[in-house]
Amino acid sequence: MARKKIPNLTVRLEFGADLNVLHKNPQVQELIYTNLVLGIKDANNSNKNEATIVELHSSGNYVQIHRSKWKESLEKAQKYYSDLERYEICSEIQKLIESINSYGTERLHRTSSRTN
Repeated sequence: MARKKIPNLTVRLEFGADLNVLHKNPQVQELIYTNLVLGIKDANNSNKNEATIVELHSSGNYVQIHRSKWKESLEKAQKYYSDLERYEICSEIQKLIESINSYGTERLHRTSSRTN
């Protein structure tokens, strides 16, 4: 399986600019939500605990999300795509959420049966 290419997020803001404008930018939102879903999917398939979303300004610093926040993050992405009426992506996200939920249940079940 080919490794996911992590996009580089480079933003130039003028001095004194309001950072709230950045997160409302449609291009930034699309980049973040698209790569959030892809990053979590890749990390889930690789059994990682962190999903890498974007690299910041070619700095070697990455936006990452811990497994404990994946479901919450995917639900926000699902809301974003639902508002855009992109229901096919919403369906993919729902399958990913279910996969993450079942992984947690299987892991909990394996742990408890090993202790008996």
